[in-house]
Amino acid sequence: MKTRSVIFLLSLLAFLATPTLRADPPATQPVAIEQKLAGRIDDLSLKGLTVQQVFLAIQDKTRLNIIVDWSGLEQASNIDLKRTLHGRLAGLTVGGAIQLTLTEAGVDAPTKMEIGDRAVTIAMPDSHKVEVRVYKIDMLLASWKSTFPATRPSKDVDPSETSNFGDMLIKAIEDSVDSESWRDAGGTEGSIQVIGDRIIITQTVTSFVKIEKFLHDLENPRAK
Repeated sequence: MKTRSVIFLLSLLAFLATPTLRADPPATQPVAIEQKLAGRIDDLSLKGLTVQQVFLAIQDKTRLNIIVDWSGLEQASNIDLKRTLHGRLAGLTVGGAIQLTLTEAGVDAPTKMEIGDRAVTIAMPDSHKVEVRVYKIDMLLASWKSTFPATRPSKDVDPSETSNFGDMLIKAIEDSVDSESWRDAGGTEGSIQVIGDRIIITQTVTSFVKIEKFLHDLENPRAK
């Protein structure tokens, strides 16, 4: 009897001394989806594809579940679901590729991207809402001499108004996107400030769709 007790005690001590292996808790679905949206698409040709086919291709490449309110987009924008697109998606984040594809398909109103537990949902938000967004412009600062001339102000503009790159970029955006909405032009919604390699913009959600397309075209002149 004593022998059995000793054996049991030794077995119990051995069990307690054995390290317990604990698996790291799995990442939550929203975090995993955000990581996929932040990932990059190396190269995807849009030639001959409709916007819906492009979204299917993005899903195949990224294994990201994307739900789009196509009916709402058709009612609130000029999207053409039958129109075939051109160009390529290269070097963009997945989120950026989604937004650019919608813009190229004719979506001239802002879209809202919601990250859920298992999917990304794209629908129409309140287009008149005013937001503040910050963009990095370090790439433009590094290469503005070769990418910016096409949108420089005319020679008739007072040089003091465009004394540096930041002033020129601000003027180009305000002249190109909803020009009457900027506070500098007497509007009540838009304002821009450049600080270092960041540009801080206050505008409506609708205008941000055009601003982001404008900045993308400046950074990627060959993709126009």
